[in-house]
Amino acid sequence: GVTGYSTAVRAAVITGVTVDFDVDAIENKLYVPYYLGGSRAEVPEIYRTASPIRFVRSGAAPILQLEGEYDRPAVDEAPSFHALLDKLGVPNKLIIVSGGGHSDYIWRCDECPAFFDRYVKGTL
Repeated sequence: GVTGYSTAVRAAVITGVTVDFDVDAIENKLYVPYYLGGSRAEVPEIYRTASPIRFVRSGAAPILQLEGEYDRPAVDEAPSFHALLDKLGVPNKLIIVSGGGHSDYIWRCDECPAFFDRYVKGTL
């Protein structure tokens, strides 16, 4: 590393993300088997390892989760992911943007600057 700087992750942002590919509902989305190389029955380990929810651990960097109100199934899974982060003590914020679809709302996040001020500003 460079002297005086850290490469540690200060915060993470996830948006429009399916957090658990290892569920029945997600396999019904036509694009999932295409991108993951087969059905869940054909490549179950890929579905598990593609699921961010499987890798959350206490001590993780703060996570800002942005979801559009109409982005299914991501917005449906958001509360359970948020609850897991809370349970593990991971600082996090879930923002569901009213009227938002899939990632068309990112620049309309009024609460985002406060998250970055709290967890990133002054740490670089």
